Amino acid sequence: MFTSYLLSAVRNLRRDKYYALINISGLAIAMGCCLIIGLYLRSELSYDRHNTQHERLYRVVNLLNNNGFVEDFSRIPPLVGPLMVRDFSEVEDSVRFQGLGSTAVRHDNINFYWDSIVFADPNVFDVFTHEIIAGNPDTALIDPGSIAISESFARSYFAEEDPIGQFLSTDSADYQVSLVFADLPENTHFKYDALLSFNRLGISSIYDLSAQQIENAMWNTSTWTYLLLPAEYDVADFDAVSDSFWNRYMAEQGSQFNASHRYYLEPLADIHLHSTTLADMPRGNKYFVYALIVVGLFLLVIASINYMNLATARYAKRAREVGLRKVLGSQRAHLVQQFLGESLVYAILAVPIAILLAEAVLAFTPMTSLLDTNISVFDSSSVAFLSLVPAAALLLGLLSGIYPAWFLSALTPLQAISGSKQDGKRSTLGRHLLVLLQFTISVGVIASALLMHSQMQYLYQKPLGFNKENKIIVRLRGADTIEQLPALRNTLLQNPQVLGVTYGSIPGIGQAGINAGPVENNDGSTESRVFNIYRAGEDYLDVMGM
Repeated sequence: MFTSYLLSAVRNLRRDKYYALINISGLAIAMGCCLIIGLYLRSELSYDRHNTQHERLYRVVNLLNNNGFVEDFSRIPPLVGPLMVRDFSEVEDSVRFQGLGSTAVRHDNINFYWDSIVFADPNVFDVFTHEIIAGNPDTALIDPGSIAISESFARSYFAEEDPIGQFLSTDSADYQVSLVFADLPENTHFKYDALLSFNRLGISSIYDLSAQQIENAMWNTSTWTYLLLPAEYDVADFDAVSDSFWNRYMAEQGSQFNASHRYYLEPLADIHLHSTTLADMPRGNKYFVYALIVVGLFLLVIASINYMNLATARYAKRAREVGLRKVLGSQRAHLVQQFLGESLVYAILAVPIAILLAEAVLAFTPMTSLLDTNISVFDSSSVAFLSLVPAAALLLGLLSGIYPAWFLSALTPLQAISGSKQDGKRSTLGRHLLVLLQFTISVGVIASALLMHSQMQYLYQKPLGFNKENKIIVRLRGADTIEQLPALRNTLLQNPQVLGVTYGSIPGIGQAGINAGPVENNDGSTESRVFNIYRAGEDYLDVMGM
């Protein structure tokens, strides 16, 4: 019976090639778009889940209230993690990270600048999951002069040579390679290519510090700190830990500054889409994810309705076939199976076209740049996801074919052979309702796209508070270069094409420092305020057009 239905579907496909082409291409385009969306969503929704302990890992976030100014920051004082491990039994372990900034790293005559070098505690490989290629993770970062590097980092300097034991140099120190780990996956919120030992920062052990020294160090917010907590830990219980920590180490000085800190936890796997902290790494947007899910569903609905409309539009041609089959003894269930089989054939034929179309879009268009992620249909991580595509195609085929199958199989032999006008009207009414739904969804999607375009135009045209036109930003590195800034500025100003030269941070581009300090009010009194601090050279306001 199945073979008969399959042969019938193939004959109909060959008999009406244009009808088949329109159906298959419509389904393929929809599935291809949904495949791209699915790959992106799979990446976004699986951030940091490569860490085997991600369900027990949390980042500590600092909620600062300074004289009514309330903000939360992703960086906290470096002593918080070790102190919490010591003082609270539920905190099993902690790992701290601190950025090094843009740094030139040399080996022999090879020199590259890196923005992804950070200091980390020696136990980082115990808490976070890394694929170790060479070296001992238990001892890799104990020595203050050691460095653990990624596979790409190692290849940049050593090619196929063994990096272990080799030396890398910066402007201020030499480091010996102690470990090589595989490149971190794309979908991790904190990416780095090299790890230096936190021991090199010279931060004393908590056991070597007096109570006053610890209290004084509690206002230096420079590190990202992660805690390892028991399985199924109730995050609400951390409020008591935070209050106790504040009263023990920070309350006395906090009262002097009219400021308070409250620490709370962010689950590791939630940071990318749900965190709202300042002084953080780039993040995703959960509302963008929700919008893409809706768009994907709309695409499938439109493609399904398109198939239904085309199938029911062929009412007159298929009705006589239905009548003849019923006269020859076919039951309604058999006819339903036949029409569903046809829709499944179209959906299955659309699968390889959809996959190739999706890969072509990702490979030959700026789609990956727009999505800010490196996804591909055929990479190793997508194999498991691709196995779901045929199952999704079968479901789409069933949904697309169920209405035509129900409608056409309901005809009596007399109605089918005579071509009853009443049944033709029923077919037309059904198609009209489907077209109405299809156009409603399409208009909604187009309206949303126009609204987003208007939003982007608003962002592009909104005054920024400075003039961004005709400016060239040159990033300067190295102590020798920075010391020669005045001479460099004077040399550039001798060129008549250069109308102004300044140096400093660029709002929105440069990294701001966050500081609190006393400010005098108009009435002569002082109060504590929090500021974003940017460095600025002479003529900065004039050159930037503020």
